[in-house]
Amino acid sequence: MKNKKRFPSLLSFIASLDLTVILLLFMSVLVVWGTLYQVNHGIYAAQQRFFKAWYTMIGGFIPFPAVKCIALCLSLNLIAQVFKKRKLSLKTAGVYITHIGVIVLVVSSAISAYLVKEATITLQKGQSTQEAYDLSTWQLEIMERGSNGTKEFSIPAQQLKKGKTINLPEAAATLVIDHFYDNCSAMIDQHDHVTVQALKPRSAEKESGHNIPGATVHIRQAGDKSASKESSANLYAAVERPVVFSVNNTTVAVSLVPRQMSLPLKIILQSFDVQWHPGTNKAKSFRSTIRGLGKNIDREVAIEMNRPFRYGAYTFYQMSYSGSEGHYATSLAVVFNPLRYMPYVASIIVVAGLLLHFLVKLTSALTSSGGIRRE
Repeated sequence: MKNKKRFPSLLSFIASLDLTVILLLFMSVLVVWGTLYQVNHGIYAAQQRFFKAWYTMIGGFIPFPAVKCIALCLSLNLIAQVFKKRKLSLKTAGVYITHIGVIVLVVSSAISAYLVKEATITLQKGQSTQEAYDLSTWQLEIMERGSNGTKEFSIPAQQLKKGKTINLPEAAATLVIDHFYDNCSAMIDQHDHVTVQALKPRSAEKESGHNIPGATVHIRQAGDKSASKESSANLYAAVERPVVFSVNNTTVAVSLVPRQMSLPLKIILQSFDVQWHPGTNKAKSFRSTIRGLGKNIDREVAIEMNRPFRYGAYTFYQMSYSGSEGHYATSLAVVFNPLRYMPYVASIIVVAGLLLHFLVKLTSALTSSGGIRRE
């Protein structure tokens, strides 16, 4: 037997149905594993470990492909199957078009995973905003104001580890991270209500949006390896006012803030209404009436559960509310997805391919059986 037959080409291996079955089996394992993991660790932790990762670890040391890796391999498998030993003709055109539709769906979904941004807006009646905040993604924001002007930059919370140093060029100093906590509570000064006297680490919540990070930092000037009390501070994400240092005639403001999303329109909360189940204090439904002000838009919109408001690539969902009668605050989820129409486009392509394939087969069957007579 020739080597060519014993050892199939790379294309044949990638396009093989055996590989498809194996990948689908792996995907099934991940779905079940991730669902069970979610029960004890929450949706966010399950998403990060299984559905938004390239690989995960079994027992902490055995690598196992995660959903991103499986999705990529399935995409390559599908593309290879389209072009393997199949000539383009009227009889195969429908199959090609159907596969192209599925490829468009898979590829656009993969790209969307990187482009999609999610954030939250919380408003009371009469309040407005043009910013949304991602409470699951925090960052250290630093502003230096000196004789050379103002400089601002931020560092993702994932990079904030004990002992990390951050260069402050305007102040000719270094910011040092003494401790960083993904979730903590704080002892706040009773007089000014903003000075954080101490931080106490807490176990991480199942939902990342419920975690409030904190950090202990100090400023170290060039040539000084010690940390004085005057240059140390506690940062707590729930305290909006930044901690301010004065170093070498430069003002340094440091704070922990959620990632910010700028919106293409201003959102004003006109009213918020709650409907209750009769005789209970359980909400039956709730609705936010907003006014959207932006390019080519100035109108009131009602946002309810399963009735979002869409503007360009942005979708606003009714998420939750807090407070009491007359003092309600509504929370809207904001999703930015520039490719949100692609699933519809992909579905149209798939349906067109299936319809064409059906018509070609039907015409062929009728012709061969004499159902269509030719003069």
